[in-house]
Amino acid sequence: MCGCVLVAVYYASAVCGCLLYIIVHCCIRALDCPRPQVFRDEGCTMVEMSCEEHDRKAASTQFITHTVGRMLGAMDLSPTDIDTKGFKSLLTLVENTTNDSFDLYYGLFLYNQVCCCLWKRALVMMMPL
Repeated sequence: MCGCVLVAVYYASAVCGCLLYIIVHCCIRALDCPRPQVFRDEGCTMVEMSCEEHDRKAASTQFITHTVGRMLGAMDLSPTDIDTKGFKSLLTLVENTTNDSFDLYYGLFLYNQVCCCLWKRALVMMMPL
C-alpha cells in the first residue's frame, strides 16, 4: 500500500497563460512516497501537509473566497467608469468564483467540517447588521 495520500490538486491560470499546479500531499510513510521531484520537474509546486491541516487552510481560503464571491455575484454588480482598484478586485473575485461549478463550492462546505464552523461564525457576525 502506498504511504502517500494525494490531498488536493489546485490550478490557476498564470499571467503568461500557462497553468500553475499545486499538489498537496500527505506522506504517511516517507519511504513509500513517490518522488516529488517528478512533479516539480513538470512545473508543479509540491506542498506536504496533513489532511487536517489542508482542511483548515482550505476553509480559511477557498471556502471564504467562494462564499464572498458567490454572495457578490448574486448582487449582479457591474463595472462603472469610477471603479476603485478594490471594486475591480471584487469583480474579478466574482468572475473567478462564479465560473467554478456549484458542486465544487458545495463540496467544500459539505465535506469540510471547518467550513461549517466558519459559516456559523459568519452568520453570528452578520446578525447585528
